Amino acid sequence: MLTWIRLSVITVFLFMSFTLEAAPEKVRVIRVIDGDTIVVLSNNHPVKVRLKDIDAPEMGQPYGKKSKKALSKKIFKVWLDLDNKGKDHYGRTLGTLYRDGEDINLYMVKNGHAWVYRHYTNDSGYLKAEEIARLQRLGIWKLPKSQQTAPWEWRKHEKDRNK
Repeated sequence: MLTWIRLSVITVFLFMSFTLEAAPEKVRVIRVIDGDTIVVLSNNHPVKVRLKDIDAPEMGQPYGKKSKKALSKKIFKVWLDLDNKGKDHYGRTLGTLYRDGEDINLYMVKNGHAWVYRHYTNDSGYLKAEEIARLQRLGIWKLPKSQQTAPWEWRKHEKDRNK
């Protein structure tokens, strides 16, 4: 009986540890690097954050500066909630930003300022938002087709070109 109780208690604690998620952290944006990468103050320390699930045009790419400007206008020097999802392979914090409950990552896609980063997500809400932005010809989707190169394709082309 005692063993069964111990096993039950251990099972409950293990279940709780897997189901509890950390609460979003309050952060303030101190720098916008581009349309999907920022620096925030977290516990008085700068932390580079890569916005999860999206990929914005690079700064040398058509619409890159506009994407950065759109993100800056929405979040610069504003207190936000950061839902930390771990680290990417460059050591940056991966996260979703919220401003007064609004998903900023999704905002960037909805308004045509970023692509859904298909290599890392298949979130149907993000995919639907991108489809609608394309149909409404918002942001990057206003550009001629020849300039609507996904950032991951553009980076690959640039890397191959510079070999």
